[in-house]
Amino acid sequence: MSLLNEIVEVKITRERINLDVIGLDTLLIMGNTLKALDEEKKAAYRVKSYGSLAELAAEKANDVDFSYGVNSEEYKAAKMYFGQNPKPKTLLVGQVFTGEEIDTAYNGILLTSGNKFYAVVAAIAVDETYTEEKIVTFAETVTAEEKIFVHSSKDPKTLVANENSIIKKLFAKASERIVTVYNSSTDYVSAGILGRMLTQAPGSATWAYKNISGALADSLTTTQRGRLENDLKSNFYHTLSGESVFLTGQSTNGEFVDVIIGTDWIRIELRKRVAAALVSNAKIPYTNDGIGIFENLLRSVLTEAANMGILDADSIEISVPNALDIPVETRAQRLLPDVKFVARLAGAVHKVVIEGVLEI
Repeated sequence: MSLLNEIVEVKITRERINLDVIGLDTLLIMGNTLKALDEEKKAAYRVKSYGSLAELAAEKANDVDFSYGVNSEEYKAAKMYFGQNPKPKTLLVGQVFTGEEIDTAYNGILLTSGNKFYAVVAAIAVDETYTEEKIVTFAETVTAEEKIFVHSSKDPKTLVANENSIIKKLFAKASERIVTVYNSSTDYVSAGILGRMLTQAPGSATWAYKNISGALADSLTTTQRGRLENDLKSNFYHTLSGESVFLTGQSTNGEFVDVIIGTDWIRIELRKRVAAALVSNAKIPYTNDGIGIFENLLRSVLTEAANMGILDADSIEISVPNALDIPVETRAQRLLPDVKFVARLAGAVHKVVIEGVLEI
C-alpha cells in the first residue's frame, strides 16, 4: 500500500433506492375458480403472476386437474389480455375463496402483491353470491386506490333505455376510474382493450380507434351508439370503414381514459423522484439552491410527460417560492410550500369537421 493510501483512505459506496410504486402496465384479474382450495394452498394462490396464457393453463393448484381450463372465467379474460399485439408481459390473477366477499379478497391482494398492478377486471360469473350490486361495490373499492376498473358486458338490456343493466349501474357512479364496454358477442373485451393499451407509454395514446384481437365488432344503430356513448358514457367495439375499432375511450364520468392514466403517471413519477431525492441526499438545504433541486425534478417530469404526448410542451409553467419569502414558522417545520405548475393537456383528436367550397 502506498504512503498516500495509508494517510488518506477513501471508501465510496453506491446507495440504491427502491420505492414501491404502482405498475401502470399490469392487469389484475379477480376470479374464483380456485374458491374451494385447501386452506394450506390459499396463500400461494391469493394472487399469482403469469407471463403467458400457457403458464395460466398449465397451473395445477390441486395437483390433479388444470385449475384454469379453457372454460374458466380467468382463462377467457387472460386469453383476451395476452392475445394483443404487442403482447403484455405480466398478468396477476387473484382469487376469491369460498365464503369471502370480493372486497375482502381484494384487500388481501393489495397487502401481498406489492401494489404492482394498475387495472382490474372482475372475471367472476354473476350469480346469487356475487351479484351485480357486489361487482359495482367492488368497482368503488378498486377506484379508491388510484386504480382503474374496466368492465365489459354482453347483456342486451344495456341497449334498452328503461332497463337497469350493470353498465347502467356502473355509470351511476360517474367515476373517472370506472370504464365500461358493451359488446354483444365477445367475453372480456375489457381485458382485450387493457392488453392493447397497457403496453403503451402511459397517457401517450388514446383508447379510441384501436383494434382488439380476438373480439368481434358489433353493428349498432345510431340510436344504440348514442345511448352507449352519451346516455351511459360507455364504450363499444364497432365497425368503421371496414375496420373494427374501440370507441370512444371514456370513463363513466365522460373523461377520457388516456387523460386519467397520463395524470396518474405524472403524480406517481413526482412522488417517486421527490422521495428519491429526499432519501438519497444527506440533506437538501432550505435555500434557493435546495428549492431549485425540486424545481428541476418537477421540470424533468413535466418535460418527459410532454415528450410522451401527455402535455403540451409550450404550455408548461413552473413557479417556486424564494426561500427568504417563506415564513419562519414554515421553514422551522421544514415544509416547502407553493411549488406549483400549470400545463395544458395535449389531448387527442377524435372527430374532425371539414368545410369546403367547390367552385366552377
